[in-house]
Amino acid sequence: MARPDRISADLVDDLTRGAALLAAGGASPAAAAGPLRAALGERGPVPLVAAADLPPEALVVAVGAAGPGPRAGPGADVAARTAVRAVEQRVGARCAAVLPLEIGGASALAAVHAAAVLGVPCVDADGAGRGFGRWDVSLLALAGVAPTPVALAGPGGDLVLISTADPQRARALAAAAADTLGGGAVVATYPVAAARCAAGTVDRSVSGCLDLGARLARDRADRWAGTGIRPLFTGLLADVGGAAGRGTATVLDPGTPGRALRLDFVPTGLILATEDGVPRAGVPDLLCVVDADTGTPLPATRLAQGPRVHVVTAAADRRWRTAVGLAAAGPRAFGYDLDPPGAI
Repeated sequence: MARPDRISADLVDDLTRGAALLAAGGASPAAAAGPLRAALGERGPVPLVAAADLPPEALVVAVGAAGPGPRAGPGADVAARTAVRAVEQRVGARCAAVLPLEIGGASALAAVHAAAVLGVPCVDADGAGRGFGRWDVSLLALAGVAPTPVALAGPGGDLVLISTADPQRARALAAAAADTLGGGAVVATYPVAAARCAAGTVDRSVSGCLDLGARLARDRADRWAGTGIRPLFTGLLADVGGAAGRGTATVLDPGTPGRALRLDFVPTGLILATEDGVPRAGVPDLLCVVDADTGTPLPATRLAQGPRVHVVTAAADRRWRTAVGLAAAGPRAFGYDLDPPGAI
């Protein structure tokens, strides 16, 4: 797959669909599509570059959504600019390029939006290879890149700047700030030299997201060919429920009585798929439910009884399968006391 050299307004739908799939059951990025399209229409396309094409010491800043993502109106531009400028001021260098904090969900769109507002390129990579819905679950962290300074900014220009040597403390403070700032907040974090990007990112993930989005728009059985995504189960959604921050859903195979797939999820995404008590797929690997009729990825918290769906999965980046990677992104990191299913 060739790397596109820029992201223009006509690619926003593909980016949004791809990011919705890679959110792995996390919140839909659809609300961020309009503001991004407007920013690209006003300022022109954002160049898409490889980190290796930047000067080795160039400052790259990871940008993501600290909630549902940028909202319509001038506040979307304000939040992006305020967050990145705060990191620049703290580290004493200008941002040469923006990196998506994660390629799943609204963070993919927030990063491109920030690049458009700042007039800088977007790196064709991201810090996770999928969405986890948690800014601290990052390959950049696994590579030893410090997350701080962390800047969170709201659409009204409110700014929270976090500087601490304790990653857990930074996470707690950022979560509290995001709740206070509300929807539309943007986070800028993990300032890193371009030369170090490869060690903590998944290359070509933005162009891959665009490709996935284009494939989702097709009504074809071969849409997953060559993507690494594997169909796991097809059936009808039933018995959706949950409490205390956890949920379950059952997908029934109408052609085989008694055959079913159980899905476990949290508000930030799907965690595990089991059949007859045997894990079939789960974090850190990608797991997603797609409406069989429309090809639309469905957020876990909006699963409802009735539709026919495809459950698909894809292997995570191999770094998530190391001991330290599983500690950060395996089932136990999300409150499930079990080992992850074997690598796909």
